[in-house]
Amino acid sequence: MERLLEQVEGTTGRLVMAVAPDPLDVVLYETPVLGRSQSPQNPLRGFVQETVLLLEQPTAAEIAALLHLPSTVVELVLGNLQQVGGAVSDTAGRWSVPDEAPRFGTGGSDPPIWRRTRRLLCYWPEPQVLLPVLPRMRLRDLVELGVHKLQGEFAEGYNRIASWTAAEGLLRGRSEAVRILPLGVTSVLPPGKSSAMPDAPVSVEEVLVSQCRLDVIALTWASYHSGIWEVTSRLWSRPTPASDAAGEPFAPGEPMLGLSLPERLLGGSPLDDLGNLFDPRPDVWRNLLDDQDGVAWLRRDLEGDFPAVIVAEQADAEKRRWQGVSSRIAQEARLLCYLTPPPAGKVER
Repeated sequence: MERLLEQVEGTTGRLVMAVAPDPLDVVLYETPVLGRSQSPQNPLRGFVQETVLLLEQPTAAEIAALLHLPSTVVELVLGNLQQVGGAVSDTAGRWSVPDEAPRFGTGGSDPPIWRRTRRLLCYWPEPQVLLPVLPRMRLRDLVELGVHKLQGEFAEGYNRIASWTAAEGLLRGRSEAVRILPLGVTSVLPPGKSSAMPDAPVSVEEVLVSQCRLDVIALTWASYHSGIWEVTSRLWSRPTPASDAAGEPFAPGEPMLGLSLPERLLGGSPLDDLGNLFDPRPDVWRNLLDDQDGVAWLRRDLEGDFPAVIVAEQADAEKRRWQGVSSRIAQEARLLCYLTPPPAGKVER
C-alpha cells in the first residue's frame, strides 16, 4: 500500500481514503465490443467546416485554395460531411453548414464513432457488477490463469452483462463508451452479416474467459473545483499471487467520478458520511475516526498543498510518509494521513 501511495503521490488530487477488501472471485472476459472514440478525421472535418462558414458558400476549389490542400482531398471531406449532415451543397456546387449540423473539431464533445475493438471485462458475479480494471491484459496472463470455454455459468454471466440497459449498465459499472455485443447463436454468421461489421454478434470462439481471485485496492481522492470538492476513485488490481510468490505489480483501471466504486467494495453501504471530511466546521470530520482519543495528533488541512487532506507531524516522516487511520466507515476502509516532519526547532513530546 505504501509503495502504491508513493507511486501516485502528486499525480492525483488530495488523497482521502483507501479500501482494501479480501481478494475477490471474478470472471475475466476478453472479448470484442463496440468502443466509442473520436474519429481521427474530426480535426480535418472541423477545418473544412470552419472554412465553409468563413468564406460563406464557397466552392470546393475555393476551400482548397485557402487551406492549401489538394482539391481531391477537400472533395472527399466535403462528401463525408454531406453524408453525416455536416454540410450541404446547392446545384451550383456551393457549400454551406446548416444550423443544426454537427460541429467537428478536436474537442471531446465532437460527434463520436463506434468501432469494433477487443476489451477486458472484469465481472464480479456476487454483486453482479463490472470492475474498472486495466482495459487489456496480456494474453500470457490470461493463459497462465487458465482459459475456459464460454459455456454454462460463464455464458450466463456474459449474457447478463449484455442484457443490461444503458441506465442499469451505468449503475453496475459499465462505461458509456462500451457496448457489449450479443452472442451469436452459432459460430457461422448468416449471409450478408460479415464478422467485419462493427455490430456483428460475437461467436463463443472469440471470447477468452478466465476465472481468478483478484487483489484490489481502491484509492479515493478529492479535487477542489469551482467552490466544491469533487471526489474520484480508482481501482488498482492484480491476480492474487501464490503464497510463495511476490506477484505482479498492481495495475490501475480507469478513474470513476464519485463514490460508487468504494461503495461496491464495501458491500453497497453508502459513503455519505465521508462528506464530513469537508465540512467547514472544525471538528465535525473527527466523527469519522474510530479512535477519538488516540488520534488527537491528526489535523485536517483543506487549503494546504499536501497530497492528502489529513496531515500529521512525525519526526521520522522521511522514512514513512503515509499512515492509514481506522475509521467508522468500515473495517476494510482507512482514511489516509500524510506524515510531515515537524517545523525546524520544534521538539516533539
